[in-house]
Amino acid sequence: MRTNPGGGLAPAEVVGRDALIADLWDKLERHSVMMTAERRMGKTSVLRKMLAQQPPGVTAFYWDLENIRSPEALVREIFNKVSEDLGNSQKWQGKVQQLLKNWGLGGEKIAGLSLPKPDLTWQQHLQGMVRDLSAQVEDRERWLFLFDELPLAIDNIRQDRGASIAMEVLDTLRSIRQDYPQIRMVYTGSIGLHHVVAELRQQGYRNAPTNDLPPVEVEPLAEYDAWKLAQDLLIGEKVATEDLAAVSQAIASAVDGNAFYIHHSVARLKGIAQPIDVAQVEAMLQAAVRQYDVWDLGYFEKRIGSYYGENAKLALLALDELAPESALTIGDWWNRVSIQTPDLDKEAFRSTLNLLEQDHYICRNDAGAYRFRFSLVQRYWHQQRGN
Repeated sequence: MRTNPGGGLAPAEVVGRDALIADLWDKLERHSVMMTAERRMGKTSVLRKMLAQQPPGVTAFYWDLENIRSPEALVREIFNKVSEDLGNSQKWQGKVQQLLKNWGLGGEKIAGLSLPKPDLTWQQHLQGMVRDLSAQVEDRERWLFLFDELPLAIDNIRQDRGASIAMEVLDTLRSIRQDYPQIRMVYTGSIGLHHVVAELRQQGYRNAPTNDLPPVEVEPLAEYDAWKLAQDLLIGEKVATEDLAAVSQAIASAVDGNAFYIHHSVARLKGIAQPIDVAQVEAMLQAAVRQYDVWDLGYFEKRIGSYYGENAKLALLALDELAPESALTIGDWWNRVSIQTPDLDKEAFRSTLNLLEQDHYICRNDAGAYRFRFSLVQRYWHQQRGN
């Protein structure tokens, strides 16, 4: 196996995710899901592997919605992908032309800037397409819409078209799931939808657009899978080591079993004097974080200013205090932070901790004390923001 730092992995190269994918397919038989995870944890790789391994009775479509900035653009993307994929399907070739005509396309793929049947709203276009698709679905057949970066698209729409339009998009997608039980959806993205919904609530939004989407977390690779990936990449790249097992374990542990950073670590070690030992792994990680931040771990610091609003300074201060420690009880943590901010309200502190936990900065150990969720983020925080 060869390294592919930052590149898209082929489904066969996505390792250690079979159990997760099997669990997702099992849940999707009954309901849609929200896939949650930290940035670069492999959400998109999981979706693409699911797309390549669809079980019988499932027709799946995948969209990367990062650049969507209007509901009309969203509907065009859905139309384009559905018409393209169905047109390439032997099963659907006899039906797709009629469906395209129903959607006002005259048998042609959408390519322009306007939607077909311009007298209809974007909601009517989307609901009409889903209605026609659903009429063709056989018993026990499912349609699966994989919406990658949906939170970013909704936030883009909020910024460009206003909060009310963003609310309508979320509500329309939810109504489709309610009205057409053969339709399943997976939401995922690099920012949490809870931030976007919180922003909308400040502008009057009262609905619960995801209360029918139970969360499924994409966690780091299991210890063995992470170790095996590091070892296979070291062998594939012909990196000489003093002790292959020890070096593989050092890489996997240092990056919390994150496949993205395992690929990057081995790629960097390839350019270092060999044979590699565990001390060189540590030196490489120190350089990657402190000297260059080549992995853009600073993103975890910068995004707090964007998404935490008036509590951004409190969140930064709390993480600064936690970074040098293996763990802190909430009482000890409160004492440290409140000394520096005497007027701090304890409920504001608790609310901020809850948000940091939702955003995968922190978690609780078996004793209930708080610690950084990922040691790599803690390493960055302590090195870049430590006193």
